Amino acid sequence: VVNGSFDGVQEPVVTEEPSSIPPSATPELPTATFTPTFTPTFVPSLTPMPGIISGVVQYEKHIDQTGITVKVLSGGAPFADGTINADGSFQLNNVPAGSYVVQFSAPGYLSTTAAVDVQAGQGATVQVTLIAGDIDGNGAIDLADATFIGANYDIQSPPAPEQADLNGDGTINLLDLVLVGKNFGKTSG
Repeated sequence: VVNGSFDGVQEPVVTEEPSSIPPSATPELPTATFTPTFTPTFVPSLTPMPGIISGVVQYEKHIDQTGITVKVLSGGAPFADGTINADGSFQLNNVPAGSYVVQFSAPGYLSTTAAVDVQAGQGATVQVTLIAGDIDGNGAIDLADATFIGANYDIQSPPAPEQADLNGDGTINLLDLVLVGKNFGKTSG
């Protein structure tokens, strides 16, 4: 009887048949896979900003400043090197904070050094004038340098060695000898 009426058809009765597989103690769950998602997180860096070493280096009594080399040492080891611009300016960027020694040299001049401390994100400035007269490059302005000027006196440069033309006027002359005499006895430092 369905909804108060009988159609003469009997509904089949469903019975469960016994299974040879015993039921498990824990039901099996479907396996899920986890795909992690990356969320970027900003972590501030503890690396300090680099600094700058810059400055001006000049020849004594020379118009054009080309030919001067710059070498930066860190703990006695070479860190960077280069040449300066014609106006004597130079700049070294991206220098880590720390203490450095900057060496300046050129043929015919005493080499010199300057100690600089670079602070994070700041600049250190150096101003140097190279002393004229060390023509033979032995670190001292002496009799050998005066003799070199005398041996090439009144000769154009070139063919005379360029390092003897201390004032850069193109001729080895009294002006160059005066520079040797003025600085006689000085040494690199």
